[in-house]
Amino acid sequence: MTVSRETRRRALLAGASAVAAAAAFAGVAQAAEPHADAELLAVCAAFDATEHKYRRLFYGPARIVDDDERALAQEPIYAEQERLLEPLCRLRATTLDGFRARARTLALWAPDLLVPDETMEPTTDERMVAALLRDMTA
Repeated sequence: MTVSRETRRRALLAGASAVAAAAAFAGVAQAAEPHADAELLAVCAAFDATEHKYRRLFYGPARIVDDDERALAQEPIYAEQERLLEPLCRLRATTLDGFRARARTLALWAPDLLVPDETMEPTTDERMVAALLRDMTA
């Protein structure tokens, strides 16, 4: 039995269509599954957003020069960070994404942890925290 080129082409196209449909279905099924650290990732992103708001009060074109006015603008930011701190510390990271998100949030909030004070000999814990944050945020 001889199979024509057109028959083989149709069979290949049908097979490719079936594979594409299966891949699309698998992609939809995977997309429906939430990330294991979804809540932690969301809390870290929210905390990071508040820290960026805080920094805009001091830097850039929208900075607030007046100390009293800036202090008033900081109040709601501090309140939101305080609210986010509880879940940020309570939630456990279970994936590399979760660990990295928490490390980035910590490094954003306290960038001095990445580089210990050069005017004094850094302690062992300062050096180890700096190394861990460097590795997790790289």
